[in-house]
Amino acid sequence: MENNKKDVILDGVIGGVCSAVVSFGLPFLFSNVQVPTVSMSIAFVLLAITIGEGIFIHKTNKKERKKDEQIAEISKARQDMDELIKKYEEVGITDCTGELKGTELEPMRCMKNVKHTLYFMGVGGSKWVMGSNGEYEQFEKMLKRVKASKKGDVRFLVIDPSGNGYKELEELRGKDAVPKESYRALFSLTQKYACMQVHLYDHLPSFRLQFVNDEYVTASRYFFEREKFYDSSRGWKNPHLIVKAETDLKYTWSLYDSFRQLYDYIWENSKDITELENTDILK
Repeated sequence: MENNKKDVILDGVIGGVCSAVVSFGLPFLFSNVQVPTVSMSIAFVLLAITIGEGIFIHKTNKKERKKDEQIAEISKARQDMDELIKKYEEVGITDCTGELKGTELEPMRCMKNVKHTLYFMGVGGSKWVMGSNGEYEQFEKMLKRVKASKKGDVRFLVIDPSGNGYKELEELRGKDAVPKESYRALFSLTQKYACMQVHLYDHLPSFRLQFVNDEYVTASRYFFEREKFYDSSRGWKNPHLIVKAETDLKYTWSLYDSFRQLYDYIWENSKDITELENTDILK
């Protein structure tokens, strides 16, 4: 295609030169007089027109080449993006939210989508059961729906409020940033619904995990320092990675099971919230 464009330009220039030669030379061949001024003028005009045409064609072809190059670059970028997305999907990564607030992952909206299972790991679980927007009532509605499911199961892994990890977190964030009210709410729900369990781990939380309906898990890191914690709006502004379970061939190397194995390990090595039943924390 590039050679064809060059040929068009070359043909135009050669044609112009030939036209000029003919216009200039014919009168000379058939007379012994000098070439008339008119013939010479016509020859130069034709030559100028042809050269101008060649320049115009060259510029036009240059614009077309630039356009073709841009199209090729866009096509290459799309191809690279498709390949990158495919690599992400192989390990189960399908999306990442800019924050928690206002997404399908935030507790109030997530609870409406829970059909049979919800496994959570966080600090105190206050976003699920505390607030003035009916969080506790929404949680109960979810538990009633889960209870009706044959494989219904809700598990919450939260930091032990009587352990060293909790004290360390209080020192980093301040006591007002680590409330204990959510523990009483979570405990009351375990007493009302057999499908609800709460375990307590005794170390600083590595990250927030949220498994929904055995379909996907979300992961987000925590800020321990008080300033960063409040800058992130107490976790509402934290980005969340979404990893799909291995339910499709394109998720062959999904990290979902790895996150689940970690969750199960911590769960098995933590204590049940009922061990705090006679303490001031649950009164």
